[in-house]
Order: sequence, then C-alpha cells, then structure tokens
Amino acid sequence: MANTYVTVTTPSGNEVHVSDATTNKVVSSGNTVVVTSVGTQGPAGAGDLSTTHTQNTAASTWQVTHNLGKYPSVTVVDSADNHVIGTVLYKDWSNNSSSTNKLQIVFEGTFTGKAFLN
Repeated sequence: MANTYVTVTTPSGNEVHVSDATTNKVVSSGNTVVVTSVGTQGPAGAGDLSTTHTQNTAASTWQVTHNLGKYPSVTVVDSADNHVIGTVLYKDWSNNSSSTNKLQIVFEGTFTGKAFLN
C-alpha cells in the first residue's frame, strides 16, 4: 500500500512532505503550519533522586550529607512547617571543597526542621 502524503511548499520553494507513514503533529495558526514528526515513546527514565534531612538539634547552620551525586534544590521548613529561607553552600565542611554529596544551609536564627533535597 502506497503512503499517502501532503506536500507543503514554502515561499522559498522548499517542500515538506507530511506522510501517514509516521505519526505527525500538525499545528496551524494563521499562515503558519508547524509539522512535528512524533516517534515512539522511549523507555521510562530512572527518575530523579531526592532525600529528606531531619534536623533534630536546633542550629543556625545545618550540615547535610545527602549522597545524591548532584547539587540538589533545597526547600526548608521549620518544626511548625513554615517555609524558611537560608543560604545553601554546596561545600564539604570538613575540607571546604565543592561537593555533590554534602551541603550546608546557613540561617539567621536557630531552629529545628526538615530540608527537602531534590
């Protein structure tokens, strides 16, 4: 069975063939037509790594070993679940070098809570 297709010719003379041999997404707006060839779904990814650090001892600097192998985003809440802003330093406190497995969070006050790393 022969493929059915539509030919679109651009003002500069280029031709685009939209075929039923592939799955295509066609979006038009005014004089503009965008054709995107959509392939098959790839395999599922491994997902993103995340962890939660619980700070049970009140402190103004939290030292977190997360072992995520990356510089994670950090969200902090206090023990009453209020969002708290701190300064995140992606450094190993033992040697002050950059680290993808440890970080410090520095706050203006002392409190307990949780840090969610993603």
